[in-house]
Amino acid sequence: MIEIKSEVVPAMCRREGEAMVVTVKAFTTDGSYAHATLNDEEAKAAAVSYAAMNGVSVPRMEDSPMIYPVDKDDKPIEDPAKQKLAAYVAEYRVAPRLV
Repeated sequence: MIEIKSEVVPAMCRREGEAMVVTVKAFTTDGSYAHATLNDEEAKAAAVSYAAMNGVSVPRMEDSPMIYPVDKDDKPIEDPAKQKLAAYVAEYRVAPRLV
């Protein structure tokens, strides 16, 4: 059995000009594990692949991902006292490679 550590969340992805912000979710509430999972090559490859399939020509990662906790509805945790942590997500900015 293959353990799925993370996956792209299409509903949270968005275009920004020719680039795309691809959101990848880690299925854990452990912050350290989530950061390791969302910074690994598998998560980065998923983000680049998703951007390529959605029209980003010759995609490449632009920056390090922005990683933050979300609740069960994938809303960012703003008040830890009122919202229950469900997972962590990373936003990768993927842009066309300059040639």
